[in-house]
Amino acid sequence: MGNPSRIWANAAILVFSVSLSYFFIQISSQLPHPGSQKIVRYLGSAGMFFNFLIVTPYHDPMVVVSSICFLISLFYLTVYIFKLKQHLLKILCVICLLIFYATLFIYGAGPHEILPHMQKLTFFSVISLVLFIHYRYKA
Repeated sequence: MGNPSRIWANAAILVFSVSLSYFFIQISSQLPHPGSQKIVRYLGSAGMFFNFLIVTPYHDPMVVVSSICFLISLFYLTVYIFKLKQHLLKILCVICLLIFYATLFIYGAGPHEILPHMQKLTFFSVISLVLFIHYRYKA
């Protein structure tokens, strides 16, 4: 018998992925450079599609692909945020990137006992950053 809460976890990942995909589409329109707009919009959305596929038997490759797409999109956003005078957003971007990189390192090589805690910290930092960017970012 499978885990009875799996359906709720899958639904949560779907809502999370759709929400972040909407965020990348929405925030990309505020970037000044058309090439960067496309990269953030399409890579961010593609990364969230692959993020949802993490719930399938292809978990390991989807973690890699979705993380690469997400980190590239977040890096592009970070570059534009560093051009602003909003220092709190700059700090949050750097912290989020570092936490995400550390979690991926632990996933690939590190002590897996702390991985669930790092994943929760990563989700918290990503959601916090997305909310801050959504409500504070003005290009």
